[in-house]
Amino acid sequence: MPAGGATLYAKWTAANQHLIYDANTGAGSMSDSVQATGTVFNLTTNAFTKAGYTFAGWSTTAGGSVAYADGASYTMPAGGATLYAK
Repeated sequence: MPAGGATLYAKWTAANQHLIYDANTGAGSMSDSVQATGTVFNLTTNAFTKAGYTFAGWSTTAGGSVAYADGASYTMPAGGATLYAK
């Protein structure tokens, strides 16, 4: 122990989270994006299909409106998330 004491500080490392891509009644499969909490990255390009439809973007809920364009910049939240094809 140094004379006068010492202060120790906790160091934190961001945990990896999963961003799940959901076809939302479409077909196909996509791998999750795995990134550390707070990491900014580009969304994986859509690989889902739906007969008679054109992909419009990603929603944060199955019935919601488009919140992110294909390949848009995204920040990984703590706990991960799911994006739904629209």
